[in-house]
Amino acid sequence: ASGNTSIGTSTTGRKLTVSGDSTFIHNPITLLAASGVGGYGDIVTFGTGTTVAGYLYYLTSTGGWSQTDADSSTSSTGLLGIALGTSAASSGVLIKGYAKYASFSAATVGAILYISTTPGLITSTAPSATTDIVRIIGYQIDATNDVIYFNPSNDWIEL
Repeated sequence: ASGNTSIGTSTTGRKLTVSGDSTFIHNPITLLAASGVGGYGDIVTFGTGTTVAGYLYYLTSTGGWSQTDADSSTSSTGLLGIALGTSAASSGVLIKGYAKYASFSAATVGAILYISTTPGLITSTAPSATTDIVRIIGYQIDATNDVIYFNPSNDWIEL
């Protein structure tokens, strides 16, 4: 009646509760190859502002989402996420997981990905100018289908 589900337990206070061992087996390349922009993993639906699907954003001090830019410590050192549509509140923002978008193309599978000095974009080339922020945000796992593993480091360096 409450809309909650339990696995391995008879009561739950959440939409889904798993008690005991679990395994999640998946192939993100297969799951995301056919989509234009897509993602799955930890997706949040809070914050304000209009977003562009597939672009990289940071959570501002006023609770909005703004495009990242490695030229600024303000926009590249906090909570990051990839927009999954035009509104964070309704489409969601991926804060950790797998994402697909054509602008993620890197030279090779396994390439390290960074915040770009072009607002909202991701690059496989580390920023290198004075005062740029270098922060690893994930890895290219499939260059043909433009799928990345998005797991932003909490560490960053200002050049």
